[in-house]
Formats: sequence, structure tokens, C-alpha cells
Amino acid sequence: MQPSARLPSPEELKQAKETLVSRRFLKLITFSDIISRYAATVFHHDYNRLKASALMAIVNFGGGSMQPSELAANLLRSNQGITKLVDALVEDGSIIREAFEGDRRRINLRVTSAGLDYLLVILEEDLAETDAMLSRYLSEEEIETLLVLAKKVRRACIAELGRKTGKKWRGGGMGPRPERETEAEPGPRHG
Repeated sequence: MQPSARLPSPEELKQAKETLVSRRFLKLITFSDIISRYAATVFHHDYNRLKASALMAIVNFGGGSMQPSELAANLLRSNQGITKLVDALVEDGSIIREAFEGDRRRINLRVTSAGLDYLLVILEEDLAETDAMLSRYLSEEEIETLLVLAKKVRRACIAELGRKTGKKWRGGGMGPRPERETEAEPGPRHG
């Protein structure tokens, strides 16, 4: 039997709702969760978000290869935390490990044709469907604005992660922030 618990009054629920409506970051978390659920429902193929993110980082930011520590920094994971993912990607044939010439202790991760096929062929139908869904509800300008704003939020989260943990995260292969801020990507707003 469930222990009895005090239930909130209608007034308490109303106050809680008013408070929660003003919590912007909570809205972003909910938004992110809905997108993840949508992708899990729509994607018909063997979609693995972390696998896709790793392969995209290796291709987009590493030119087809990168060291495990670079991949960890791009995915906001610890070097130790990336090992299991790398093992799985090697096992399924998406990447290979290569030793550096002259230094067998250093490892480079290189995307394979199977890894590219995963991104470009296997996921193509699902990605086209999700892109079409966005286009049904948003104009091209709105999509671009959303992506710019998402990038700003990501950079803010990465900066705060660095501030709170003392680590320098790159996140998404963006590398260090340029000295001067551009109009499209200002720093934190004050006042």
C-alpha cells in the first residue's frame, strides 16, 4: 500500500505553474527531450545518437580522422568515457584504430566506408523525413535562426561546463572561441 501523501492545493498548483512557466532552461530541456523522442520514433534504422555524433565529429571536424582525446573533447566526454564508444564503433566497422608512425602509443581514429555509409546512406531516408518535417512548420529563415540560437545555447552550456568543472571543453568541434565576437555569436549579455 502506498503511504499517504499530502497533495498540493489548487492555489499551490497554480503558483507552481506560474513559476515553472518562467523557467526558460527547463523549457529547453523539455524541448530537447521531445526532439530526442521524435527522433527515436521516426528513425527506422539503427539510429544511435552518440554514434552519429561521433562519426559526424570525425568527418566534419577531423577530416576523417582524429585522436580519441579530440573526439572526447568534441562530444563533451572524458577520455575514459569515450573508450566504450570507440570500442563499439571499431567493433561495428564504423571506424578503425591506427597507430601513429614512430609512436605506437598514440592512436588515431579513422572513419571507414561503413561509417560514412551509416551517415550518408543508412540514415538518409530518416534525415530527409525529419528535414521535411521542419520545413513543413518553419521557413528556411526560421530554421537557420533556430540553428544559430541552438549554437549559442550550446556554446553557453559549454562555457559554463568549463567554468564549473575547470575543464576546457570544445564541444561539437568548435574549438576555442575567437578573440572577437561576431554579430551572430555574441558572448553573455549583461544588464
